[in-house]
Amino acid sequence: MNFDEKYFDFCYYVFLSYSLCIYARTSDFNGENRRTVLKDSNTIPHIFGLTVLDDYLYWTDWTYRGILRASKFNGDNVTVVTQTALLPYGIKAYYEGAQPKGRNPCGENNGDCQQLCLVSPHEGNTTTINKCSCADGFALSSKDNKTCESDCPKETHFLCAGSGSESSACISKKYWCDNVAQCSDKSDEDDCPPRICLSNQFQCHNGRACILDTKLCDGRANCDDGSDEKYCSSS
Repeated sequence: MNFDEKYFDFCYYVFLSYSLCIYARTSDFNGENRRTVLKDSNTIPHIFGLTVLDDYLYWTDWTYRGILRASKFNGDNVTVVTQTALLPYGIKAYYEGAQPKGRNPCGENNGDCQQLCLVSPHEGNTTTINKCSCADGFALSSKDNKTCESDCPKETHFLCAGSGSESSACISKKYWCDNVAQCSDKSDEDDCPPRICLSNQFQCHNGRACILDTKLCDGRANCDDGSDEKYCSSS
């Protein structure tokens, strides 16, 4: 359901029934004067989120994996605005006239933050402040709450070798030596172990190491994915 008493005269909502979506609107908020705007299970097969902006309804759809829009008056001109790789969930539209005026504290020098600058409401008034944050694998320094320090777990992640916030990224080890550079300096593809093992060696299933075949099924995982201890007989 989506409405704004200040900027919209109607309440829009979605009725779901066996994958059939019905858009409706009402001239008041007590449920009277309902009118169907759009009713088409092919056009809107799996809606999740809904919002209103100007003369359009915007919604997210899992089948299309994207954001769609249509006229809020009659449902005409259904258009796919954009598509995403992941399933889209909620959607919000920000109407410029409804936003309080104020300066963007992150607009200059990234708010003095080394990595992420997040705009936050200031408690007690309508002004905004900024808070610094860090990307995955980094933690905000307690010294200044602006710079980021490495917090990359070596057991499960790989720290890119470069300097600076862009190069010093922390990536999952599943992306290490996968022939696709995840680090901007490509350090995750440097010094990779051989992918072709010798005749007396066993190649770990993830392709990252070769171990002697005498270490197969010895009760100790020598491959980081544990593949040398899989499919071992109990005898």
